Amino acid sequence: MNLTQTGSMFNPRSRFFIAISCLLLSACSGGVAAGSPTLDPDMVLQTAQAKAELTRQATFQTPPPTPITPSPTHPFETATITPTLTPTPGRATLTADYNAYVREGPDEEYKHVDFLLESQMAYVVGRFENTVTGT
Repeated sequence: MNLTQTGSMFNPRSRFFIAISCLLLSACSGGVAAGSPTLDPDMVLQTAQAKAELTRQATFQTPPPTPITPSPTHPFETATITPTLTPTPGRATLTADYNAYVREGPDEEYKHVDFLLESQMAYVVGRFENTVTGT
């Protein structure tokens, strides 16, 4: 577009909105009255320091603690415990969780003695405790 042909860079509608915007902006003073005095920085600082000092000197009233009335206590009753004896079997027994060969020792190299079926019970004849293999 050529300025010499139209005579202006803005069309009439744009010029109208620009004029209204300028009018509105000139009417606004940014919240400060034109004749209001500016605040002295020293006065602002003195006011802030005075308020801070009042805050430091203020005592906060906390309510006194609510007294707790003790509940009535009853004397402790000591129960007499009577031990109950449970009978123990004369010999240690075991129950097979699954079918298993019974051997003379903890390894397959030991002689086969018997065979237990699942849930079959037998007396324990001895025990071999080996901390290395956990048996």
